[in-house]
Amino acid sequence: MTTYITATQMKNTLEISGETYADDDINSAIEAASRVIDAYKGTRFFPSTETRLYTAGCDQSLNIYDLNGSTAVLVNVDMDGDGTYETAWTRGTDFYLEPQDADLTGKPWNAITLRRQAGRQWPQWQNAIQVVGSFGWATAPGQVTEACKILANRYLKRTRETPYGIVTVGTDQLAMARLGKIDPDVALMLDEISDTDVPTLIL
Repeated sequence: MTTYITATQMKNTLEISGETYADDDINSAIEAASRVIDAYKGTRFFPSTETRLYTAGCDQSLNIYDLNGSTAVLVNVDMDGDGTYETAWTRGTDFYLEPQDADLTGKPWNAITLRRQAGRQWPQWQNAIQVVGSFGWATAPGQVTEACKILANRYLKRTRETPYGIVTVGTDQLAMARLGKIDPDVALMLDEISDTDVPTLIL
């Protein structure tokens, strides 16, 4: 999976450029820090092309966290409930992506809103809306990069100091996320990314 800093960046921070003795620990610490950030903010800060299915309610808007503009967005609907998405809707004609300025500010869209003039209604079948596009953030904001540097350095320090090696970084992401939350610098950086831009805060 995508990480938010590279081993080279971390080595530059640690002033050990060109050294290789800690490569495994550095890579593991960066991976752990990146996944902790994802867990803490309830999203991911890199794009991944996916096909997702949604069931609509009665509202004009459908929540679709987190869709970005790095690829074309396709919205297809199953009008008769037969499992075939035979009708393609067009952005700007049939629907809008909200917030409308998201792609200009580097943030993801989090809703599809029907265009009233088109007279469209969401089909009420289960999983009747298919959205094909790139989900997650197109690029990680600066706060994420800096938070990853801080967390990765903390994890690396703990790893190099323990007699048990890299196992302290481990796979318990939520436990590590709780450690990250008590770091005021990390919390400040990540909490500047508005909760309205992501589905939930896990912690």
